[in-house]
Amino acid sequence: MPPHPEVPAALRRLRDHGFRLFTLTDNTLEISGRQLDAEGVMDLFERRFSVDETVRRHKPAPEAYQSVAAALQADPGDICLIASHVWDTLGAVAASWQAALILHAGKRPGLGGTVTTSENPAYSHDDDDYVLGHTSGEYQRQRWQARLWEDVTARLLEQVGARAGLRCLDVGCGSGEVMRLMAGLVAATGQVTGIDRDDRLGREALHVLRDTVPGRFAFVHADVETADAVPGGPFDLVFARFLLVFARDPAVLVRKLDAWTRPGGVLLMQEYDPRTFDIEPQLDTWDEFERVLYGSFRRAGAHPHVGRQLPHLFAAAGLGSPDGTDVAGLLTPLHDILPLYEAAYHSLRPAALRSGLTTEAAGEAFLAELAEAADRPDTTAMAPLVISAWKHKPSIPGT
Repeated sequence: MPPHPEVPAALRRLRDHGFRLFTLTDNTLEISGRQLDAEGVMDLFERRFSVDETVRRHKPAPEAYQSVAAALQADPGDICLIASHVWDTLGAVAASWQAALILHAGKRPGLGGTVTTSENPAYSHDDDDYVLGHTSGEYQRQRWQARLWEDVTARLLEQVGARAGLRCLDVGCGSGEVMRLMAGLVAATGQVTGIDRDDRLGREALHVLRDTVPGRFAFVHADVETADAVPGGPFDLVFARFLLVFARDPAVLVRKLDAWTRPGGVLLMQEYDPRTFDIEPQLDTWDEFERVLYGSFRRAGAHPHVGRQLPHLFAAAGLGSPDGTDVAGLLTPLHDILPLYEAAYHSLRPAALRSGLTTEAAGEAFLAELAEAADRPDTTAMAPLVISAWKHKPSIPGT
């Protein structure tokens, strides 16, 4: 996209006042180079950092920001990221950078800084019962979560047969991270479609994917539980992750996703089992986290242990036993996955406060002890288990 008219002059002014300028983008070096060169601002930047040749991790992964600081031989606190994406600035601040969010008139802070104003009812979530909310912090949590399990998901997509030319559907696509993985496997001859009830997040994901990843993409704004069909279906590969936990009837939803899978195609599902969500040595305030987590899910009618129920749900949906299952876990120093704990708690906290599950004081005490524990090298943490199951749909004879 071209810069706003005032941008080239502002960049030159910064350079003339002695600021070192660089770019950090999830684009490839080639794409970002074409954009900068076309607008005549390429020479203003000391260096360009890209996901393909330098950073090799998508933002907001902390490694993306850390690698830039190391390459510049600069203290993170001396670097300031200027962006129009809230999630980008949050990632920078989490990596100890300074950050500035720039929005133009008519825009409000959101995932991408280009979301519509509140006058557009398509982006309203007033009647949405999603217990984790639709805040910028929750969007950040979803992106961070997707990056955490990226290797597991990529491995399983390949294992179930994702390859060039297939038409794929990501159900509950959110920020589009799995759509990006799918595109790398199905190539230009394939098609990747995402469906999500969060129109703002889905359209932002579509915009980013089309700007940064080769491939063919589409996005459908719909509630999966009430949608009858998805344009472009049935699909060769239908994927859903962390979807059934909030479903009204998980078995009915599995049956629907199977109907969206073409004969000869495959349905792949991933869900959490939080039984391993824990810290060692355990915190004195740990019961606060469990009370908020399980209490909020229970009050919302969610199914926190749906991961271990996947084989039963496949059978209940009429699919029979899964063709395969996979269980992935993560044991690591708490500091490395601190955002997983903090962001999950922050996303659940508003609903927990409204329902009387917790208090401001209890929450602050837990967050303070959590941060203190993360500074100790002997504190380890386990993430929830990610349980996957898949089923190949029988082909129609003669096809």
